[in-house]
Amino acid sequence: MPRLLFLWLRVTAAAGALALAASAAGVAAAAAFPMSPAEVAALGPLTPWQVQWLETGGASGVPGLVAPSGPAQGAGAPMQLVTMVSTWNPSGFQATQTVSGSCWTGSIAAPRSGAYRCSVGNGILDPCFAMPGGASVACPSGNPGGEKGTVIDLTQALPAGDTAQPSPEHPWYFTLQGGGACGALTGTRVAADAPYGCLVPATANAPEESLYCTAPAPDGAAYTALCAPLSSRPAPDGAPQLAAGTADKITEMWL
Repeated sequence: MPRLLFLWLRVTAAAGALALAASAAGVAAAAAFPMSPAEVAALGPLTPWQVQWLETGGASGVPGLVAPSGPAQGAGAPMQLVTMVSTWNPSGFQATQTVSGSCWTGSIAAPRSGAYRCSVGNGILDPCFAMPGGASVACPSGNPGGEKGTVIDLTQALPAGDTAQPSPEHPWYFTLQGGGACGALTGTRVAADAPYGCLVPATANAPEESLYCTAPAPDGAAYTALCAPLSSRPAPDGAPQLAAGTADKITEMWL
């Protein structure tokens, strides 16, 4: 099944809503919702407004949901989550601060072309992405969809870096269906097979929680990660260890 790389788009106020409805009409005429990934692909090239309409569930109004793949499903069939996968770039990036610094190697968090590991004073920022012209890099903070963070004006030329293409096997940030945001760990890890650290915000019934997750694995039209908190009991050698984990669907990931 081909992977769909969805754009992170924003719909603005009433003018945006009118444009959305107009361009969605062409998609609505081609297929009914919910749609399977194959049916989405069969629509051919879509405008950004049509992509946004699909992402928000079209006529179903359920974000990120399409019909289960495989044989035709009857009414009331369970819906299947589709992970939105985006290749991040600094287009539209807004600097919350601009500083001077340098990058000395490719990114550990995002092992892909155009991503770097950089330093500002005694601090390290990873990943940072080359901006047009190569004189600066953009280092996102928080959810990458916010397109905000630190811009580093480089004091040295960028190094060769990584040449790998972005891959869903190595996202640098993702969000969990059960709540929580996860980023690639670039330092010491509690477990070698848990390269992502996640923060699940507090709710009325549970306090804030830190989790450690495996790399995403394909699960139908979505991706899943196995996540676990730190165990209250150390390992026999006294080192920290993880408690039993649970699988959680990934709603969005950035490469």
